[in-house]
Amino acid sequence: MIDIQGYENKYAVTENGNVWSYPTTNKLGTKHNGKFLKPCSDKDGYSMVCLIKNKIHKNKKIHRLVALAFIQNPFSLKQINHINGIKTDNRVKNLEWCTASYNTKDAYLRGAIVSKKGEEVYLSKLTNNDVLKIRELLLIKITQKKIAKMFNVSRENISRIGLRKTWKHI
Repeated sequence: MIDIQGYENKYAVTENGNVWSYPTTNKLGTKHNGKFLKPCSDKDGYSMVCLIKNKIHKNKKIHRLVALAFIQNPFSLKQINHINGIKTDNRVKNLEWCTASYNTKDAYLRGAIVSKKGEEVYLSKLTNNDVLKIRELLLIKITQKKIAKMFNVSRENISRIGLRKTWKHI
């Protein structure tokens, strides 16, 4: 168990991702036994605890507390990856410092992030049926400029659809 930086002699963290609150005595002399804090989840599913110092409450993600305490970070990397993809598994052996790029690529590879395609994309002007119609029009030699005007998109967009550089899934 290692004291949490900035909260020495108040809170400590274990290699298994448990956060310990040291015994305290309040101003009235009431003693409180030390205990492991019960974590809650943030909006993204990461485990966190609330630490108190000088009457200021701060929510801290447990994986970050564990990594700061137990994992060397010689390259000053900013993010922490959960190796097995389970956001609540905060054991030292499941955590590694990484770049934002690596963290995102790892999430895509594990299927934690699925990219949206075509009309699923929020700002998409075209539908799947529009793209099929555009490809038909290109086959019968309607100019890209005319097609672009018909669908209110750029000529470059029509070209990329025809070359299957975009909307590849259709």
